[in-house]
Amino acid sequence: MPQLDFYISLEEKTKLVDLIFEMKCTLAVDSDYIHPQYTLLKNIHEYHNFAEGTNLFFILNEKYVKYPLQLCPFNRDEQTFYYIPQRYGGPSIDFYTTGLLDNNKIGSSNISYYSYFYDDKNERFKPTQELLDLFNILTKFIRNNSLPYNMKVRKYLISKKLILDVINDKVELINIPKCDLLKQIDIKKLD
Repeated sequence: MPQLDFYISLEEKTKLVDLIFEMKCTLAVDSDYIHPQYTLLKNIHEYHNFAEGTNLFFILNEKYVKYPLQLCPFNRDEQTFYYIPQRYGGPSIDFYTTGLLDNNKIGSSNISYYSYFYDDKNERFKPTQELLDLFNILTKFIRNNSLPYNMKVRKYLISKKLILDVINDKVELINIPKCDLLKQIDIKKLD
């Protein structure tokens, strides 16, 4: 599964989401639904209404979506809810992101897609070239505004704005101590 892991400032996340909408995409909200119908966001204002309470969104575009996302039921406290299972319908690009957490901490985000999906008859199909092109545009945006940070098992990109916020003690990164970040990051590249 192609995936890009990154940390991003709230300001830069807004720019990324703006780019998603500029590319004529919608965002399906990952949530527990009471009815078998998911919420589609079409602009940045709608996104901000869900950004604090939702971490996972599915990026959809009519150029590459072949099937509606599927909803599956589950029971909790004697009530039926519905959720969007990943890789069923679409295809879609998964966009996982956290907001500003308690004590001014920011967690990691990622953007990814699966190498195959399932249609409504449970038959496998591959993502389209249009999906791959959009994924490349979004990851290029992230790469161009970030610097690499290597952990033992994973590589992250950290947005330049966020690095400056960490240096100026405005925020902390979850799982990346400031001292470790400063050892790896070339401060001269922040300009």
